[in-house]
Amino acid sequence: MSAANKRASAIDWLQAEPAFREVASRLASMVELQAMVSAGYRQSPLTVLSLSEDGTLAIAARNAADAARLRQLEPTLVDHLRRRGAAVARLRIRTRRNTTDAVRPSPGPPRSPIPEAALSGFEAIEASAQSEGLRRALAALIRHQRAERER
Repeated sequence: MSAANKRASAIDWLQAEPAFREVASRLASMVELQAMVSAGYRQSPLTVLSLSEDGTLAIAARNAADAARLRQLEPTLVDHLRRRGAAVARLRIRTRRNTTDAVRPSPGPPRSPIPEAALSGFEAIEASAQSEGLRRALAALIRHQRAERER
């Protein structure tokens, strides 16, 4: 079944249920608005988010650059939508959150602790190190490793 047929059958089902008739009507108008917006602005994908009672159409742009470009073209796009029968007075443009940046990768499996013999070797290196920075780094490593073992 194609996406258009799935969408049509979902709308038909919603319209058949009295409680969902208004939802079906809003869904159908949002689908139409999405098609009109896509036809009127082909530079990058936009997502129709909502249409308020006062005619404010909320749209999500892919990034800040697309949002800025869309703000410059707002009068043209609003005119395009009005000529096609949409009751749009103005746009409210949002930038989509980049979900790939928001999700952090899992840390992976826990690392094995450094063996005690290796920590003793690091202590010996720390004692004979000429560099103050190296001594502090080794001391911090040894402290951290021993604290982890006590947990």
